Amino acid sequence: AELNMTNLNRIQAPGEPESLSGWRSLHRAVITPFSLELSQRVSQSWLDAHPEHPAALIPPAALSSLLASQPEPVHLALMLPLSGPLARAGEAVRDGFISASMMADASSWLTVSVYDTAAEPIPVLYERVLAVGAQIIVGPLQKSNAQALNALSPEIPVLILNYLDEDTEPAPGLHQL
Repeated sequence: AELNMTNLNRIQAPGEPESLSGWRSLHRAVITPFSLELSQRVSQSWLDAHPEHPAALIPPAALSSLLASQPEPVHLALMLPLSGPLARAGEAVRDGFISASMMADASSWLTVSVYDTAAEPIPVLYERVLAVGAQIIVGPLQKSNAQALNALSPEIPVLILNYLDEDTEPAPGLHQL
């Protein structure tokens, strides 16, 4: 959903100074949008609507950084079963990621590579993920594949879509969902 400054400026507590209300609306402008691009656009709209506000006259470093940033694309690797008995679950997760990426207009800052965990062993897929320069792994979905990836002590952050056995220590940077 598109945000506009009218919605962000509406909330002001009775007796609240206008500058405090401005700070609150700036805060919402920065944190509410789903994408960096939308956050930049709404924050710039806020600055245009509040030219005399202290944050417009002397922008906080975080706001200046947000508005100046041209993000480097993040390379996300999805490791999902796209064939075999869990293919429908893997396709649903894949489609959700692709849909969210498109809705957020993330094409300028997100690259998604998809790997079929039912087609190749996890060590082979992991080497391919590293070779293409992926920075984050989401998956695998199947518990045995999650165990196999954990055993490799991945160098990049991983969000497995399952959980490890209770007696298994997660590798650093590996998170379980």
